[in-house]
Amino acid sequence: MSKTTSAPDVPAPEGQGDAVSERSAEGVERRLTLRAYHLWEEAAGERVMPAPAAISGSGLAALRDNAFVIGFADGDYLEARFLEVGAAIAAETGPVAPDTPIRDVPQNSLLSRLADYYLQAIAHKAPVGFEAEFEHPPGETVLYRGILLPFAEEEDVVERLLGVLSWKVVPAEAAAAAPPAPEKSSRTTSPAATEATPAAGPSIADDIGLQGALAACRTAAERLKSQEARSHEALYTALAKAYAFFLLSELQPAPYAALLRQAEIRAQERAPLTPVLKLIFGRDYPKARLTEYAAALAHVRRRKVRADEVRDFISGFEGGLKGLVAAERAARRAERGARSPDRLAAARRRLDSTPRLPIDRHGITAPGEEPYVLLLARRTDAEHVEPVAIVESKEAKLVGTLHRTAMRLERNARKARQRRKRKKESA
Repeated sequence: MSKTTSAPDVPAPEGQGDAVSERSAEGVERRLTLRAYHLWEEAAGERVMPAPAAISGSGLAALRDNAFVIGFADGDYLEARFLEVGAAIAAETGPVAPDTPIRDVPQNSLLSRLADYYLQAIAHKAPVGFEAEFEHPPGETVLYRGILLPFAEEEDVVERLLGVLSWKVVPAEAAAAAPPAPEKSSRTTSPAATEATPAAGPSIADDIGLQGALAACRTAAERLKSQEARSHEALYTALAKAYAFFLLSELQPAPYAALLRQAEIRAQERAPLTPVLKLIFGRDYPKARLTEYAAALAHVRRRKVRADEVRDFISGFEGGLKGLVAAERAARRAERGARSPDRLAAARRRLDSTPRLPIDRHGITAPGEEPYVLLLARRTDAEHVEPVAIVESKEAKLVGTLHRTAMRLERNARKARQRRKRKKESA
């Protein structure tokens, strides 16, 4: 297979031009991420991605202090783990034991930011460069740049990701006044932590990664369905995987659409999480549960929770899954309310001009066989109302209204009896 990636054309950061583009006597690019990209490209040759053995090659090994390796438990792309972490990065974030899941590294650290990028490298089978900043600790800003490089023994299956990072720590006010130009961190003594600029390979969208992620999601869903695994932990794990799959599907719309067609599931623009859940749990899964899961994950999306933090976010949310569903429904009601004042005013104007329903000696004319109907009344003064319309409603809504009304009348009658009893006893 011919190789389709090419070296990116990356401009030097402002104020760093000559120094950044300077090369050593051996002609090796001194910018860290570009050096990593060129070494990855050289190792790949005519392959789409180099084999994992190339990670320990002399060129890439020279970047070890500022590099890390990500692997996947049992080939599950949603269970990303750090297999190795370079000394310079560990000095910045603290020690990271081998086989540590991404979600378990210290929060608000350099390594915790990688959850935003690694699925993209898997989806595209190509290098993904990134550049951003964050505050840590208060009063300081970390400016960082990095690149994630995929490796595969078989050309269609990403087995490892090699990441290379450079960064610097500056006062927050200085970061706000200047564009990011990461260089060796002041907390690091590694000679490899030199200036870096982002690299980005071309987008090669296919279903590699998507199929593997779907298989992992379905495995988690099957565990949840089994009697012995029905627990909050199993549910939250399955939903976290489903959400990560949803994010991955957004990167690969064409393969995702093919999966939906194959499963005979319709895409839903207004409820994009529902088809994802049907794909994972099955179309015969109870609809009420799928609706609940979709609402919960919609709130996760609304809150912009990172994929590796979803499980802990759900378990830590007040009320758990039910609390998330309630929060999402409340947010939707608030959105509808924010849009509705004009519509409500128009409806009131229309009803203000509607004549009252005629009342004869038999009552109000309302053809039909239902023993009860709902009436909409308009207030005429502080003490009186007049009926203006018969409200059409589904049976379930009518039954609910009847039940609530009967309960309220019963409470009122009970309170009246208690008042009469107290009055009688006091007399």
